[in-house]
Amino acid sequence: MLATTVRAEPVRTAHDVGIIPQDLHSMWASLVEDSSGAVEMITTGGQVVFANDYAVLFHAKGLQRQPLVGRVLKEFLPEAIADERLRLIQEACLSGKPMAIEGMLRGRLVRTVYRPLPQRHGTGQCVLAVTRTCTEQASNRMGTSRMTVRRAKFHDYGELSRLTAREMEILKLIGIGLSTSEIAAKLGRSVKTIEWHRVALGEKMGITNRVELARIAIAAGIVWLDTDTLPEETATADEAA
Repeated sequence: MLATTVRAEPVRTAHDVGIIPQDLHSMWASLVEDSSGAVEMITTGGQVVFANDYAVLFHAKGLQRQPLVGRVLKEFLPEAIADERLRLIQEACLSGKPMAIEGMLRGRLVRTVYRPLPQRHGTGQCVLAVTRTCTEQASNRMGTSRMTVRRAKFHDYGELSRLTAREMEILKLIGIGLSTSEIAAKLGRSVKTIEWHRVALGEKMGITNRVELARIAIAAGIVWLDTDTLPEETATADEAA
């Protein structure tokens, strides 16, 4: 789940934005209320015209949960990420086909699917955007025969941005259940070096045991994170064995 449900702003119904007729109201309610996904409607200009509670919570900074409706992507996403996703939204609308993107956002590996919607009631053309934390199945590209899935070029690592690429890699390996000696063998480093990194990793994350580190790795989805998705600025940083 992306977040627990907390009412942050009034949820607009499908009828408010003129997209879904009355006979599909139950399906719409199931999507925005029961699916535990962040659901938004976004115009080709990048303006949010609908957002459910999960979307508000997902994009919240700390305890501040500000409404998303009426705001543009650049107001709550890093500029490079907002631009990348806006281009994909526009491409989806031009092609008339759903598209998806996977990358780190708010410190979690997520997949966002953009589905073009018809123009209604002066809102302009929109996409229905659904964001969920990646699972193993999602990262294995289930359903790619039905849509284009792209790997994001720009990432928001959230609190994980404090970690070096090596620490991120070790956190991933802890998350998939490898022991210190197994990690050392896999990375070609000494057990002492890996243990030193583990301690430094724990200090940065405020965690003292492997179990909690593993939970962080799983919750963030980085157990399915490709090595080349590590932060570029630290991807070549290494240590003496």
